[in-house]
Amino acid sequence: MVNGPSSNENAFRERRARLIFIAKVLMFAALIYTNINYPEYFADRLRVVERFMHGLYVFLGGNIVISLMQIIIRSWYIRRHNITNIQRDNFLLGVKRVSSVLNGGFVLAGVAVGVGVTVTNITIVAAAIALLSKEYITNIINGLIIMFSDQLSLGDQIKVGEFQERYWTSRW
Repeated sequence: MVNGPSSNENAFRERRARLIFIAKVLMFAALIYTNINYPEYFADRLRVVERFMHGLYVFLGGNIVISLMQIIIRSWYIRRHNITNIQRDNFLLGVKRVSSVLNGGFVLAGVAVGVGVTVTNITIVAAAIALLSKEYITNIINGLIIMFSDQLSLGDQIKVGEFQERYWTSRW
């Protein structure tokens, strides 16, 4: 069996995740406050800073929503299954991976808004990336399906033909 993190490590990770979430919310609130109270400062003087702030709005807004949904889903799942020591099971790993993929999309959208790329350019680039990485995206989706299913769990032995492997996932 794969040894998971201890309860002290889990508590530390949970506290750190909450503090990072609070820091993101405070940063987003500071951006909104600055934009509401001093709109002419950035609009008249620094166009680059204004675009950068709009990119941060897109990134932080999406990231906060994703983080909030992740916290709600994790707490619901832990409460429903009566998990006292947060274990690394497939569902929690899957939720974390899906949120990472979604956050990556918001990073790209924030950069695109910050640079000033139009929606048409983003669509053309997204279509090109989708065509070039079709197999990679398929493998990601299949991996998520396996991760959310109950077919495999951490520590399971997998044997295909003559090959035998232990199913595990690296720590985040």
